[in-house]
Amino acid sequence: MKSVARKRDHSPTTSGPTFPREADDFHDAYKRWSPRIFAFCLLVSGDADKAESLTEQTFALYFGFADSLALHDCSHLPVALLRFASDLAEIQCGQQWGACSGGLSQALLSLPFRERAVIILVSVLRVQPSAAAVALRLRRRQLADHWTRAALRLRRSWLEPQRRTARSAAGRAISMFLQGPPTATAETRLRQSGGLCE
Repeated sequence: MKSVARKRDHSPTTSGPTFPREADDFHDAYKRWSPRIFAFCLLVSGDADKAESLTEQTFALYFGFADSLALHDCSHLPVALLRFASDLAEIQCGQQWGACSGGLSQALLSLPFRERAVIILVSVLRVQPSAAAVALRLRRRQLADHWTRAALRLRRSWLEPQRRTARSAAGRAISMFLQGPPTATAETRLRQSGGLCE
């Protein structure tokens, strides 16, 4: 007896595309890609609750439009998934947060949205530049320009103040040692000023 393999019907109907979905398809895709999409949303928004909501919305949209073959055959983060995440994040988290007052996450939030998204996708999540450009609806040259501006802004707002702080702590340590041999009191003062590590 011949066995006949049944194919899934992926053709659109008059009421719009309908793709057979199984819970396993969604679960597998969500399990595989949700950590990276959540990381992107968290870094872009700066808020864990908003990032969770954006991740859920992204997967709901993606699963509604993705071909089931795309769910199974993808070995890299799907560009369409990144595009949904980027579009939703730009709508809900597109504002800049002003001057940087803290760590790297605050410095990232101070960047304009496109620069923030480019630096997160390319430098933090290691998405291929060509895929990041498609996801953000940019040309490769535009992506490179946004990345360069973001890197320069991060250097000015986050890295250079870190270096100045380290240099001033080293300067305090050197001046204290030039004043004479370290005594217990001098060592204590040096530790308290942050110039001597334990």
